[in-house]
Amino acid sequence: MNRKFSKPFAASVVFVAMCLFVFICWGFGETFIPPISKGTRWSTPTAVKAETVNANVASVQTIPVEKVKKCTAKTIHLSTKSLPITGLVSFPGSGNTWSRHLIQQISGLGTSSCYCDENLHNSGFPFECHTDKSKTLVVKAHEIECYENYRFQKVVLLIRNPYDALLSYANFAKGGHTGRPSKPILIKGAQKMFPYALIRYIYLTHETIKTVTGPVHVLQYELLKTNMANTLTKLADFLNVNVTQRDIACTIKLQEGNFYRKVSEAEHIAELKEVYKKEQLLEMKRAADITEEMLRTAYNVDLDIGWSPLERLLFDEES
Repeated sequence: MNRKFSKPFAASVVFVAMCLFVFICWGFGETFIPPISKGTRWSTPTAVKAETVNANVASVQTIPVEKVKKCTAKTIHLSTKSLPITGLVSFPGSGNTWSRHLIQQISGLGTSSCYCDENLHNSGFPFECHTDKSKTLVVKAHEIECYENYRFQKVVLLIRNPYDALLSYANFAKGGHTGRPSKPILIKGAQKMFPYALIRYIYLTHETIKTVTGPVHVLQYELLKTNMANTLTKLADFLNVNVTQRDIACTIKLQEGNFYRKVSEAEHIAELKEVYKKEQLLEMKRAADITEEMLRTAYNVDLDIGWSPLERLLFDEES
């Protein structure tokens, strides 16, 4: 079915102009960007996909985790047959590594990456650098260029709220996969990265809609955390992987993996408010709204990208 979108060409021109401005500022080490919450317009590009998977499907019944007495981590192996090359596409800091761990545990099949991170290769992702991507279930990607290099036949678009995604990205940039940089280093890094990172956050969804021609499944990080059984079942269906209820229950039990940061909710909210200025948090809220609208228009999915429980803690207490 053909859809009409409002002035996509004009939106693209605005986007390119903004990107040029951001990269100029980035090159000079500045952190100023015209606030996207004050007038920047993004239109959903025309989606060129052949098929879209609707994430809003009925719940499924699974075995309660407490009834599974013993779970052991699966031995990860390559597929014996060629699979559709499927991108696991996300903004950095959105939980890509953790999602790969869950996918491997639920299926037993290895995942790979368009990069080659030796640290990951040696820590639970034995096929991180495997060159035949068709023998792995998904391929990690943070840039749309990976789609162009590997011609993904399907895409799982992993989305996390921008507050946590940008903070996690800054943590990784300064502390690695599980490290914790000192607060002054984190704040300085997060402030310098902010203008570029915020545009990149929106851009990845925009370009995925515009570029990907195959089926797309939108996977929300927060739903993966709060409703893992249903979310994994829908993901396995999209990936065409046969899983049992025990597979799902054991994956939930073994969900943490080697790269999963732990922090209390109170510490987390305090850190966001310390690292980012109030106006920056509001710009992130606008980015979430823009992303929601693009996904709704292109893929007919209605997701709470800003994650209301988090936004209430960030904004309502201050009002």
